[in-house]
Order: sequence, then C-alpha cells, then structure tokens
Amino acid sequence: MIGFNVSQLLKLPTGASRHVEVDELGDSIAADLRLVSPTRGSLRLMRTADGILVTGTLSHQVESTCSRCLEPFVRTQTIEIDD
Repeated sequence: MIGFNVSQLLKLPTGASRHVEVDELGDSIAADLRLVSPTRGSLRLMRTADGILVTGTLSHQVESTCSRCLEPFVRTQTIEIDD
C-alpha cells in the first residue's frame, strides 16, 4: 500500500492539486505479486468537495507463469487510477 500525507491539501480550497511521483519497490504494494521492478508513475491529487480525487498511471514488471507451458516470464502491468 502506498500512502501520502494529504492533510495540507485538505485545508486548501476545492480544485487545488498536487502532483506526486511514485517510485516504490517491495512488498508494501502487493505481497502476492512477484515484482521484478519498482512501481513507478505519476499521480495527481486534487481537492474536491468530498475529499481527494487521485488520478494517474502506475506500472511495474511482474514475474508470471505461463498457463500453457508453465514457464516463467516477465510482463509489464499498467494500472490506471481514477479514485
């Protein structure tokens, strides 16, 4: 899990935003994934009337196993965030 301190952003008026760069390596993101690269990307945190809107894209490489031949391979996984 990736966390950001948004307490100062919550004090700003609606529409205020902040950009953050993500470069995380390790099991803190997903313990069940076999990550072979850091999770990287850019996120925009925007103050709304109801809280914080997070948008952006994150990507990393994971080691998977082919379901046909059972050989390991590395694939890039990209995550679009709009929450």
